[in-house]
Amino acid sequence: MPGRQKTLPGGSIRVIPYGKSAGNTWRDRVESYLRNRVEEGLRVTASATPDTNVSVSAGAIRIDNTYTWVTAGTVACGGADSTNPRIDLIEADATGIYFKLGTAAATAYAPDPTNNRIVLAEITRAASDNAIGAADINNDARPKLGGL
Repeated sequence: MPGRQKTLPGGSIRVIPYGKSAGNTWRDRVESYLRNRVEEGLRVTASATPDTNVSVSAGAIRIDNTYTWVTAGTVACGGADSTNPRIDLIEADATGIYFKLGTAAATAYAPDPTNNRIVLAEITRAASDNAIGAADINNDARPKLGGL
């Protein structure tokens, strides 16, 4: 079967057919992006005086090719872990804007997005730091749709 080879741990080789990646064709991924994305706005920003809240501007999302306007809001992100950093998510769907708590760990990583919600931003939380500043917010984390 033509394709590219990938060496797996232990030296075994897996052939991945061209045009496929992790079971999804590139066409599937493009079509998913066109059906599921932030259309406009929905930028996440720090509070004027950094605290544990973030502000999200109004904007529009498209989920399963349905266009929905999402109103602006303030999202409470809770306190930071006292010993380890973590990465949290700010997500949106047709009903509003949500906070998803990450897992605190020595090597922090973002949690999986919630099914049928669009990731708006990742919030990096240093241990014991309860002031979310502009540098802690990654708006480039989007668009992702949970469950894909």
